[in-house]
Amino acid sequence: MGALVLSENYLNSIDSADRSVSSEDSDFLSSNLYDDLPRSLTWRSAGYFEVDSSNKVIRFEETTSTPLTATIAESNYASDADFFAAVKSALETAGASTYTVERDSTTKKIKITSDGSGGGGILNLLWTDGSTTAADLLGFDDSADDSSALTYTADNIRIHTSDWIKWDLGASSNPDVFVAIGKRSTGVNISTSATITLEGNTTDNWTSPQYSQSVSFDESALVTLKAATDDGLHTSALRYWRLTIVDKANANGFVELAGLYLGEYYSPASGKAQFPFNIDTKDYSKLSRTDKGVVYATRNERVETFGINWRFLTTTEKEQFDIIYKDVGQSKPFYVIPDSETEFSSDVNYLTKYVRFSGDPSISLEKPNLWAASWRVAEEV
Repeated sequence: MGALVLSENYLNSIDSADRSVSSEDSDFLSSNLYDDLPRSLTWRSAGYFEVDSSNKVIRFEETTSTPLTATIAESNYASDADFFAAVKSALETAGASTYTVERDSTTKKIKITSDGSGGGGILNLLWTDGSTTAADLLGFDDSADDSSALTYTADNIRIHTSDWIKWDLGASSNPDVFVAIGKRSTGVNISTSATITLEGNTTDNWTSPQYSQSVSFDESALVTLKAATDDGLHTSALRYWRLTIVDKANANGFVELAGLYLGEYYSPASGKAQFPFNIDTKDYSKLSRTDKGVVYATRNERVETFGINWRFLTTTEKEQFDIIYKDVGQSKPFYVIPDSETEFSSDVNYLTKYVRFSGDPSISLEKPNLWAASWRVAEEV
């Protein structure tokens, strides 16, 4: 496959109503993932909790002689605030005290507090009670009860049960490649222990999707490519696609992405990217020097610029490159994978780049029906 130019992003071609997300922070909306927006704009999860019959019960005490049962209403809660309100309501419905359920701003763990105003003025959380099923949902260790206090902080971070981003392409499609990126400065904000899955199905039902592929974590980019001999990621075209992220213990308290691509790539069959493959780094930090020679620095982004040289392009391939440049020009960012077969990099993810042209491409006819092209592209920030 060689160097790949990601030339058609299905996700930018569908209506916003056909792009949905499990949760989103109101300051970091999922709309930031699409339509070639700057990489500095991101989507950030807000806490998606699925409560059902398997994880809704908390057994607790306000007096040492009367265990109480709090039952969290079964629902899919799309924010911390909604979920915490449901836990609070369950505790207050079963007990006589007033409760606060919140996320600790430092540890990111869930914290439950009673004001001690009801019952015997105590709070014991009975995690070892066989009827309790919500311990892991909230991040509490179920090997021992919590007692002798009115405030308890969970043992483990729980930011969600999962989060997902879903797309209705409107018609059955079989994309070649999936890419997710993070901010240039921080990379993909997902934990190394997360489970990341790309799924596809003919219907909007995800109990047993027809396509399900684990996506390996890499802070540079999340990438899934079709095999060179396949027609697409799946054996057949599918209408609905979804990215599911299970990262319950993310220490930041959220997962975050900056851009998504699901679509086709173009790789010339005859023409190939040639060596040398040039990489230059530009540091945009600002330095100032005092009269005494002391240097002060304002740290800004360091951006890589790539030189990609193509040779032996047929006229058809050269004209396809013309179409790509006509579409993106120097104003529209796009994705490139210069080394899809890892001939000169450690993995595909590392050299998957979100770029824009930093100048017009140079094209020359070397002999009849054989063209050469020189591209200069710079990372988008």
